[in-house]
Amino acid sequence: RGSFFFLGEILTTLKIEDGSSLQSPVPPMPSCGSCHRCLDACPTDAFPQPYVLDARRCISYLTIELKEWIPRELRPLLNNWVYGCDICQVVCPFNRFAKPTKEVMFYPEDKHQSPMWDSAMPPLLDLLALDDATFAARFAHSPIKRIKRARLVRNACVAAGNWGSETAVPALISLLKDPSPIVRGHTVWALQQIGGGQARDALAALWEVEVETAVRAELAYTMSQT
Repeated sequence: RGSFFFLGEILTTLKIEDGSSLQSPVPPMPSCGSCHRCLDACPTDAFPQPYVLDARRCISYLTIELKEWIPRELRPLLNNWVYGCDICQVVCPFNRFAKPTKEVMFYPEDKHQSPMWDSAMPPLLDLLALDDATFAARFAHSPIKRIKRARLVRNACVAAGNWGSETAVPALISLLKDPSPIVRGHTVWALQQIGGGQARDALAALWEVEVETAVRAELAYTMSQT
């Protein structure tokens, strides 16, 4: 009982009706309770009404499936989530019945047995410093590898901006030379959020050399806010 489960894919011989035939709005789920904790707890208000999810606002979608720029107005709401989100699952009262899995593949890696033991909660500065080779090595056996390095670093930039610590500034300044425009653009946002003379000087220097239209637009917006 509860909503914590891992679903990869289902192989079946049954005929599946097209999703467009579902009623709208979706009728109440018989296994769901009468509370609305998941609706209230969602940082991005991704549930416009009960049983309806606006995936465009879901942190899991934004950090995993979205390949483009994370909408500027949603970035502060992501807090420090860099890959997925389980807030709606955590607050669900039915999940108090959930039992620890017996599947070894879902166990956290033992830090004494594996050099990759921090893959579940890696330090944010480590994520900002990832290059392609390090990303491939660190997440070779993780579903994170599916989103590739640029998207994960993009997410880490947003988390760094929300952290607001000048500790992240040197790593972010290095990312202003990243080959990915999406990484550079989200780095601009992060530096603007953190502020300080070092960040402002780096953004001013980037303005003189940046040629990518989308990144320049992010820079222009940033300069309009200071």
